[in-house]
Formats: sequence, C-alpha cells, structure tokens
Amino acid sequence: MPSHFTSIGFPAETVEEIEALALEVVDLTRTFNCPKGRYLRWASGEGAELWLQMDEDYNLIGVTPFFQKKSVMNVGITRVLHREEDTVLEGAIRGWVNPKHHNPRVGAFEFMCDVVDIGRYPTLDLPFISPIRLSAFAYNLDIFPSIEAFQASEIGQGKPNPESFIQSGLTKMGAGTSLLPESYAEISGRVVETASLRNTHSNQEYLWALVRTDGGIIDVVCDLALVTEPLTPGGMVSGYFWLCGQILKPQVQQKKSLKELFFGG
Repeated sequence: MPSHFTSIGFPAETVEEIEALALEVVDLTRTFNCPKGRYLRWASGEGAELWLQMDEDYNLIGVTPFFQKKSVMNVGITRVLHREEDTVLEGAIRGWVNPKHHNPRVGAFEFMCDVVDIGRYPTLDLPFISPIRLSAFAYNLDIFPSIEAFQASEIGQGKPNPESFIQSGLTKMGAGTSLLPESYAEISGRVVETASLRNTHSNQEYLWALVRTDGGIIDVVCDLALVTEPLTPGGMVSGYFWLCGQILKPQVQQKKSLKELFFGG
C-alpha cells in the first residue's frame, strides 16, 4: 500500500519497519540540534531524505520523510501549529501563498503544510514572508497527456483554471471542534520535468515530477504503484497529496537586552 515512505522509495509502512529503517541510516546522518532535542538528517543524492527525531535523552520519537529538488513557493507565514498527535519536534505552518503588497496576511489563497524541521525554530517572529521548499506526497494520482485531455476529463470539467491548489484540511478548525487543520491538498498542475528516480539506500524506484500549479512550482513524489499512464513534460497531473515543506528564510525573534526589557526599544 502506498505511503509517505514508499513515495520516495522506502518500503516501510509499519512502526517496526520505520524504526528498523532509522537504525539502518542513523550512522549516515547529519545532526541539527534544537531546544527540545535534535534532528538527524539522512539525504540521498537524488532528493529523498529522512529526518530522524531524537528527544533530549536521545530516544527516537519520530521519522519524517522529505524530498527536495527544485520546488519554490512564496508564503506569508502567520501561525505555527502543534497538533495533539505531533511529537515535540513536529508541527506545521499556516499562512497565505504569494502575499500581496508585502503583507503576509493577504495572498492568493490560504495555505498549510507540515515543516520537516520546525523544532529548529521555536521562536519565529510571526508574521513574515519566506520562500519555502515544498514536497507533495501522492495518495492518488491521475495523469493526462495534455491540458486538453485533462479539461475533457471528468476531473477537469468545470475547472476554469487547470492549475489549481485546493487546501483540504483547513476546515477542521472551528467552533465546536478541537481538531486542528491538516496538511493535505487537492492539486492539479502542468508537468515541467519528470523522471523515475532510484532511492540510493533501498535501490527502489519512485516517480518525481516538477509541477507548476496555482501559487508556484512544487516537487511531487509518488509510489510507482499509483502510476498507470506515462508521465511526460507538458502533460497534466491531478491528485490528493500530503504536504511537507521547509522554510528557506526563517525569521527568528531576537533576544532583547536587559535595557530593552526594562525600558523598551
């Protein structure tokens, strides 16, 4: 069954398989310390990554798959969210894509994604604007050879803009519910580049595509089990995705001096 891990070529689905995978790569990682523990990052040459989460006592508390290659999206970041099921090193950002007039609170559409290393930035100076690196992990994927084929399909009919980005998890926050929103979206877009990549650790292949959609260009990764048609540049893809990103220009609150604390400034 396709998962976040199989989307980048790791045959891991159960907790036991993911923990075993973490042990396999732990000696090949780079450490990033943060206030509540540390991340151990394993990175392959083709773009796949694993971020191992270790608490302050060096216990493994989570593993997040990630991918980075060519994506870029400009986002006004307004909130950091920590959901009940998140570890202390997990979380998400919420904001607006392509902010208008340098205002991070106004943009093309509202947006949310998990951030693979959010624990490195416990005191972000919100709100602010930053480019983010965004990877979309496919739950399902429909492939079309052209924009005309997409628009003639049942999926594309009635969509005035074939390049669409519809965040699906934002409605879970509201009156009468304790649920926080989730980092999922329905995305349609034009394929700019694509390739079948091979995970250098598992030696398993997976699909990658650089996709132009509403708001920017994103890296899409997909388990080959979901691919039923050839994917070529100029074609279209549409599907449901988990979103995970990385803030490229984080703005962190500066510590104030004693003089500033007592007298302002």
